[in-house]
Amino acid sequence: MHYHSSVPSKNHVKPKKKRGCLFRILIGCLVLFILLGGSALYVKYRIGQSWLPVDRTSDEQISVQIPSGSGVASIAQLLADQRLVQNASSFVLYCRLNQLDQRLQAGNYRFSPSQSVAEIAEMLVNGEVYRNLVTIPEGFTVEQIHTRLLESGFIEERDWQEALQADYSRDYIVKDDSIREPLEGFLFPDTYSLDENGNASDIIEGMLNRFDDVWQGLVAENTEEITHDFSVHEIVTIASLIERECQVEDEQARIAGVIYNRLSRGMPLQIDASVLYALGEHKETVSLSDLTVDSPYNTYLYPGLPPGPIACPGENALYAALHPEQHEFLYYVAVGDGTHEFSTNFNDHLQAQQKYQ
Repeated sequence: MHYHSSVPSKNHVKPKKKRGCLFRILIGCLVLFILLGGSALYVKYRIGQSWLPVDRTSDEQISVQIPSGSGVASIAQLLADQRLVQNASSFVLYCRLNQLDQRLQAGNYRFSPSQSVAEIAEMLVNGEVYRNLVTIPEGFTVEQIHTRLLESGFIEERDWQEALQADYSRDYIVKDDSIREPLEGFLFPDTYSLDENGNASDIIEGMLNRFDDVWQGLVAENTEEITHDFSVHEIVTIASLIERECQVEDEQARIAGVIYNRLSRGMPLQIDASVLYALGEHKETVSLSDLTVDSPYNTYLYPGLPPGPIACPGENALYAALHPEQHEFLYYVAVGDGTHEFSTNFNDHLQAQQKYQ
């Protein structure tokens, strides 16, 4: 009889099959690794693409108002709605990966579709709000300041009118029925950097703060006894008269001296600029009929200072009001080149008028 042994012979091939299986597993893992790595690279590539500018060639500037308290998601949506980022989620992801999502600042911005997500986010983190310069010349009235800000797009009409009625907590701001505009004289003329469509109250507060700074600096060095009996409101009123009457800076202190001399003698100031303010219009020449306008600002009819400033004086006029020139002049007449001829008595003044007018 023949018997079959269950013991495999030395030539059995099963181990080769096991090695083949391991090889296929290794190949599968390698393929899976490549696929996963490729997918990660693809995802990274797609994310990177979403952070690129929407339109590199655009030169358009788009205004975006970021409200106070806005979170990164709402900011991202505002940007996406204006086509400034490719999608909102990519902007949120960028900010969170770079830990910027809690650092974005509110304000009025101007962005371009040519900016990347990184550039837009940097502007928001740094608070690079859109600002523009506006210059308020010396001698502007509150109404002229209003017109300039309105035409420049920095305020809305209703917002400005409401802001004029606000309480700015300054002792020198006098509210009286005889005063046309309580803020007149105190919106300091300067060049300001303002937000487009900003808050009118904030603009006024900033101009008052600038006045406060300049005034404190001037008062700190004031040693003129003649001015010590006058209030801030009265000194600024005098400075406004100087500002509107005088075109040459070198004459401001001399005209200040004339004003104080006339006040000390109880003489009417008879300043044409105050009559023009009473009329509410600018004219090159003040007529005799203009001098009869019944207004407390008419210094031909009413003695002493007008109820308040007639314009917003600059630093030089304020300095002149605090440091008047000491002299005996009581009159002056325009020569025609911006300067004046000064007289100590009425007869000399009449001769000067005949000479130059």
